[in-house]
Amino acid sequence: MQNPVLSMTGNLMWTRSGVVWATWRLQGMPYGFAADATKQLARLQHQALFQGLRGEAVLLGLCASLDPVQVAERMLAGVEIGGRPEWAQEVALTLDGLADVPVGERTFWLTAPLAGTHAKHRARAAAHAVESELRDILALPRRVPSADEVAEAGIIARRVEEAIPGAFAPVRATPAELVWMAQHAQLRGLALDSEAPLPGSDGRRALDVSAGHARGTDERDRIVAGAAFAEPLLDEGGQSDLAPRSLDRFTPFRRRFLKVHSPCSDEASYQVLLALTGSPRGGWVVPGVEWIAKVDEFDFPVDWAVRLQVTSGQAVKRRNKSAENTLRDQITQQSVDGETSIIDNGGHLGDVAESLQSYADALGRSDKEVEVQATTILAIGASNPDDARTLAKHVQQTYQLAEFVFDAPLGGQEQLWWAMHPGAPTERLVRELAQITTGREFASAVPLVSTDLGDGAGLHLADNITSGRHGPVFLDLEGTIQANRSASIGLVAELGAGKSYTMKKIAGDLIDRGGRVFIIDRTEAREYAKFAGSLLPDQTALVDLMHPTASLDPLRIFGVREGARHVQSLFSAMLGVRPRDELGVELARLLSPENVATLGVTSLGSLRAVLAGSEPGSNGARLHGLMSMVAEKDLGRVLFDDSLPPLDLRARAIIPLTAGLPLPSEHELDNKHLFDELSLEKIFGRAMYAFLTGLARQICFSTAQFTMFCADECHHITTSPEGQAHVLDFLRDGRKHNAVAVLASHDPHDFGDVRARGLIPIRIVMRHTDPELAERALDWLERGIASDARILTELTENVSPAGTDGRVAPDRQGEALLRDARQRIGKVRIVAPKRSERREMISTTPVGPDGEALA
Repeated sequence: MQNPVLSMTGNLMWTRSGVVWATWRLQGMPYGFAADATKQLARLQHQALFQGLRGEAVLLGLCASLDPVQVAERMLAGVEIGGRPEWAQEVALTLDGLADVPVGERTFWLTAPLAGTHAKHRARAAAHAVESELRDILALPRRVPSADEVAEAGIIARRVEEAIPGAFAPVRATPAELVWMAQHAQLRGLALDSEAPLPGSDGRRALDVSAGHARGTDERDRIVAGAAFAEPLLDEGGQSDLAPRSLDRFTPFRRRFLKVHSPCSDEASYQVLLALTGSPRGGWVVPGVEWIAKVDEFDFPVDWAVRLQVTSGQAVKRRNKSAENTLRDQITQQSVDGETSIIDNGGHLGDVAESLQSYADALGRSDKEVEVQATTILAIGASNPDDARTLAKHVQQTYQLAEFVFDAPLGGQEQLWWAMHPGAPTERLVRELAQITTGREFASAVPLVSTDLGDGAGLHLADNITSGRHGPVFLDLEGTIQANRSASIGLVAELGAGKSYTMKKIAGDLIDRGGRVFIIDRTEAREYAKFAGSLLPDQTALVDLMHPTASLDPLRIFGVREGARHVQSLFSAMLGVRPRDELGVELARLLSPENVATLGVTSLGSLRAVLAGSEPGSNGARLHGLMSMVAEKDLGRVLFDDSLPPLDLRARAIIPLTAGLPLPSEHELDNKHLFDELSLEKIFGRAMYAFLTGLARQICFSTAQFTMFCADECHHITTSPEGQAHVLDFLRDGRKHNAVAVLASHDPHDFGDVRARGLIPIRIVMRHTDPELAERALDWLERGIASDARILTELTENVSPAGTDGRVAPDRQGEALLRDARQRIGKVRIVAPKRSERREMISTTPVGPDGEALA
């Protein structure tokens, strides 16, 4: 067979058979880790797709390679790289690391011949094909379709497009994409495949039909000759590889493959085409055996195509009525004395009758039901025949475990290969291999499901390991905000699973890309102080509250006018000076602009000095006593020591260290008598956490620069009403101020109430071996999936699992379940920074005396 395409424009192609075909690129639906309700919706969308089609159609799932250069370009998108040498180095190292690692994605396509509503349309298309053949014979230039022909085809294609459910987001294919599909088939298995062209930004505008004419609105409307497709040399069984007298020529059963030699490559592709010839007699269990989607579980590319012939249920019922009458006659003729014979194959008629009745019942469930005749083809390629057959054998054996039989028909490899091409007519072998079912039943195969995660560009957060086809997962927090969506992140994991590592990975990349971060570090090991060593030293500010080298005095870091407001809030929580009490009113008077200027107040230390001269028993004296209670302790240095330089709010990374600062327990906060007896240290700690969270809010909400607030072990903040209120502000209003919050804890309930938990769109759940905590984490990840035993087992047993030695293998560290901003869920592995100094600084694994990691 020759290349079937004569010419094309937009998503339309005119073929040698006289039929015009149209092709759309489809978007897969999330499925693998979705809740049962979401899976049911996906099956219903597939059912609507099959029930909306009529006649012939082809569904394609092709594995597209992803060029490492494109990964680098996505990481650079939106970054002024000239002033970001650290990010440029990270991208360069990422590019080097991807050079030998195959990454890719699966692309989905629907292509269908356009059956004209009038005989003249079909006659015109046939005449065009005959004329093209004659011109080829006479060596004359081919005639391109006229504007009227394009317009007519566009109208018919629009009807097909309207039948495609919007959930699959159909976009009209371009000639570039159609050429890529043909080239991909010729280079299958050679690792030479180029990435699939990006779909147009407005694919639905490929044809602008007005007054019966097609107007070229962009490059996609240009008529492209079929010569754009390279003509391959097809050699079934690789006969050209055999010596003239080789005995292998007489053993064709051992050579069930197709050798494809493309003009685009000096190397031939060896491909095995498998066709579905048998399925479980009793059907398959759904969810659980979505058999077409199973191809993504292989760690090598497997393309698939489904040739469909869809017939309305009413037409099938009329046909089956005739079959029923014939079957009744056969049963009557084979009956003896009114009893059906079971000898000489007569007994099988009862099985036929039962099958016919079951099929009729299935068709009668809905007036929209259709009959689907589907020929399913899998294509596996390699650079040599042995590898191709080995991979194909693995596919066959894997499917055979579920009672699905795939065979490589002898002598039919070339026909199956062409059957996977848009525009190629259906040949006899393909029709003979069709499996007959209903639209509802075939929808349970859910072929159009995607494992895509993350954003189109941004920082490289993780590798997608949901399926055997690994690909990069990008996180574009700024882009998400610009799309008017929240970009806050929640991290949940048990101890040592990697939530702190992930938080530091995100924060470090954000700083390298030009953003700002505010991180509260409460760890005794001061791990974020260590992490700060990998950041820009002149733009990083560390504030150790217990051993301060910088002051957090609000009057000094904000200025007296703005700082006065923060002082009143701080003293309310720390000293019990309520704004409307006598002491609160006195404090407000002292910090008024007039008195501040008169008294020379520039800091809390100077304010305390002014109050030192107050009359005994006065409100000023009482304020001085309360302030001295804190100022004279080591706790108070960070607020009252004027010898310390004030915190520089211009720093790109601000990291307060709160290790050693105790906090009241939730029980103490809930019981008044316990709260009244709190130690000074706990009162101070509670007030400072609330102040730090407010400080973070002030910094993040007062700049146009993209800023991130990070709270590891966030229960230290959310246990207090003040801290919880500030966190809720971040989650509610961060988007408006170009800011996000990143919260981490062992339990999602630590993020706050149901409102706070629900306002976190990007959710990451790492290893949780405790079933109860794992269920809570999964219920937060997506309501409903906690009851799925398969997903619960996946989280507790197969996310960064420990080996027999109690250690997690290096290649299994950092695994997690991720729900992205588009609410798609999949399994990922967090990638480590490529720069060695950053990688060392964000690790929290203890090391022994020999320098080796202890865990």
